[in-house]
Amino acid sequence: MNPEKLAKLQAQARIGGKGTPRRKVVKSTKAVSKEDPKIASTLKQLGVQPIPDIETINMFMESGKVMAFKAPRLSANVEANTFVVAGKAEEKSPEQALTEMISRMGSFDQNTLSQLAKMTS
Repeated sequence: MNPEKLAKLQAQARIGGKGTPRRKVVKSTKAVSKEDPKIASTLKQLGVQPIPDIETINMFMESGKVMAFKAPRLSANVEANTFVVAGKAEEKSPEQALTEMISRMGSFDQNTLSQLAKMTS
């Protein structure tokens, strides 16, 4: 094999200086939060059970904004009235949240939606 070509390949594969392993991609380690085990043990004490197949959760706040969770992890202990929502939250205006909810409800007819609107007003 050509020594110049071999040296060029070896130089590309080295991440750091002399004595470092030859890798083409730097592998980053995920930071483990110290709170995760504490939260998990607290949830275990509360006796919450995971609830599967939840697509979205919308929480209406006092400020008028909506906190929307897409693909959240929901756990609950219904007897103790305890619900735990975990996931990435996004703040939205009520108009944005309602248009997304209506688009997901495709099978509902307009009369049912207007009755729901009257009940909430």
